[in-house]
Amino acid sequence: MVVCLMSLTPSGAGADAPTVVADLPPVHGLVAAVMVGRGAPDLLVPVGADPRDHALRAAEALLLRRADIVVTQGREMTPALGPMLDARRDDQIVLNLTALGGLYRRPATPTEEEASLPPEAQADTAEAEAEVEVEVGAEDGGEAAPEARSVTLGGADRDVSTDFDPHLWLDPENAIRFVHAINTVLSVHDPEGASVYAANATETIAAIRGAQSVAELRLAAVAGRPFIVDDGSVGYLSQRFGLGPMVALGGVDTVEPEAASLAMARRAAATASCVFVDASHPSPAAETLADEHGLRVVTFDALGHTVPLGPEHYPNLLIALAEDFAECLGQAD
Repeated sequence: MVVCLMSLTPSGAGADAPTVVADLPPVHGLVAAVMVGRGAPDLLVPVGADPRDHALRAAEALLLRRADIVVTQGREMTPALGPMLDARRDDQIVLNLTALGGLYRRPATPTEEEASLPPEAQADTAEAEAEVEVEVGAEDGGEAAPEARSVTLGGADRDVSTDFDPHLWLDPENAIRFVHAINTVLSVHDPEGASVYAANATETIAAIRGAQSVAELRLAAVAGRPFIVDDGSVGYLSQRFGLGPMVALGGVDTVEPEAASLAMARRAAATASCVFVDASHPSPAAETLADEHGLRVVTFDALGHTVPLGPEHYPNLLIALAEDFAECLGQAD
């Protein structure tokens, strides 16, 4: 199934439409969906690149400097953004989606209880409505230079633990909060396009809900089947759809598994259906484990590198990932 959002509000791009940069394909897809008919975002980290070790090229750095709005999944996923954002223009808005209130932030190394509880029971309740406030920076009689414009979304300036799995977009409920925030920030910057953004956001959320329903139906038959992953990055999706038990060779983005994790995975291999491997980086340990126990290896494309960019990217990514799970757990048609 492929989601199509061609019904999103058609409208000519206004003269004041903002220049927007999004760091990752899933974030780009959500921004693109909200901006249909008003403009289109640029993608910062190119398709196929691993954002965790990608060094910005000159053309990408220029995109970042020129943008009116930067929408990012945070420095945890794209470390190269850090120095550039620290030196951003005074009038540039940076929307850090990971700082939203009401999100489910899965611990980087969850306890057994945390892994078993539903996401709703662990979501951040602070500023749950994710209210957006744009701080422009006050000028004191022309004497004080305006501070860099920042965006507070559901408490972006409050203390948020960094010990969480940064793949937040893999939970569709988080993605819906992202859409609300993107709509609000675009509307604040570009009031002329506010009605377009609002209509697009409504359609985008409906498309995400539709894709979520498709995924739920596809995965209902494989719930409760054990599987092994090379790291914990699939945890958001697994937990949202009640899959597993899941045994991870390591924590989020682990390069080499610890001995205890490897021993646990070997025990789980007796009943596991398959091994998931992150498409963005190889996992020799996972490949070896699969060979030793005759398990299938299925690639997990969390960053959506194989899903076409554009307004339909996120719903189609969600469905594609559900198909990956169904294939991994032996229920592909």
